[in-house]
Amino acid sequence: KGSVKITRNIDNAQVVLRLAMSHDFIGYLSLLKHWDYHTTATAIENTEVFFIPKHVFFKAIQNDIRFANLTLNFLCSKINAYNELVVDRATKGVQQRLAILLLTLDHNPEQIDGCIPVSKKDIASILNIKAETLSRNLSSLSKTGIIKLHSKPKLIEILSREKLLQVSKMQD
Repeated sequence: KGSVKITRNIDNAQVVLRLAMSHDFIGYLSLLKHWDYHTTATAIENTEVFFIPKHVFFKAIQNDIRFANLTLNFLCSKINAYNELVVDRATKGVQQRLAILLLTLDHNPEQIDGCIPVSKKDIASILNIKAETLSRNLSSLSKTGIIKLHSKPKLIEILSREKLLQVSKMQD
């Protein structure tokens, strides 16, 4: 339950690689590749995390073909999601990518009063844009009544999911 940001330090700067939401998995690359951890997981709201010991995971992979297939399907889905992310960054404008991200974050049932508890700094990092660019795009969405920016605490509330879908050019 909750949300966790996965970050990595690159050139002394913290880069947000992704957000793990409820029912997501973290730490699987290090587990499967027997790597040291290269990323950091930080809870961004009240979060409940379950730990699966390495020996239990690998025993399940070896002894349960259904579990092994589910694990492979999960990994293929993650590879596909990363491929889509690369395509999105190359082909979609900032406001469209922002709308898609906000819609994705809006599906979290543990949100505070329907607001997205992700910092603007993290959103800018995820979208690979400057804070100023994010502020301009958030202001634009706010002026059109699609979102509301709360100052204390700094949260984003989606007022019109339908209009945000139109900006994202996605289908719900």
